[in-house]
Amino acid sequence: MAGLQATTAAAPLALRRKEAARMLGVSLTTIDRAISRGDLVAKKYGKRTLVPTVEIERYLERMTVKQRPPEA
Repeated sequence: MAGLQATTAAAPLALRRKEAARMLGVSLTTIDRAISRGDLVAKKYGKRTLVPTVEIERYLERMTVKQRPPEA
């Protein structure tokens, strides 16, 4: 297959609020509240509010509940 090149889709650098909510499995209201509280960083571009994917990952890390090992 000479001449064919493998292509990979680059991950987006930022997502719209609705996409971020879907990615995290939460409601749009939860995303909006997190942005309002400053728990999730968002950037305004014109009329669009975008959430950088790196900020989504940071938010998820902070919100992850640490589970205790089961007691024997």
